[in-house]
Amino acid sequence: MRINKDQLKIWVPIVLISLVAVVIFPLKQFTSIGFSKCGRVWNQVESAERLATYLLRSHSGSSEIEIDLKSTDYIFFELLPNDLKQIWTLGTNNPRCFSQTQRIYIQKIGEPEFVDSVAKEIIRSIQVDSSFKGTGAGKVSVRLGEYVPISQN
Repeated sequence: MRINKDQLKIWVPIVLISLVAVVIFPLKQFTSIGFSKCGRVWNQVESAERLATYLLRSHSGSSEIEIDLKSTDYIFFELLPNDLKQIWTLGTNNPRCFSQTQRIYIQKIGEPEFVDSVAKEIIRSIQVDSSFKGTGAGKVSVRLGEYVPISQN
């Protein structure tokens, strides 16, 4: 197949414009699929954020909640620092995947006080069950704050 000058005049600008558009504009629909490194990073961040915001979503509208120590909610509460640390690590190790505003927010996530701003233990009450020696049940009162997903910054 032979390419003539008229075809080149048409296809060269189209290819160049397409390449420039892909480089300049982040194509969220393609990056979330995982075509790029940033797409994979964003998938991991969104997964970690779903875990970190579980309590906030499941108890929306509540500022203080009581959690049974043997419940799934308590497991999510205990793992919250690890989830936030994972988000911070992903953001810190892949700064090119985030905007300047998002990088500033990621720095805040790394501060020790940030975890307490999302969910902080207030009171822990333990009841010892006399029928089962050595086992106890209890509840923890937690003050819920807020967490804004990185994509909204």
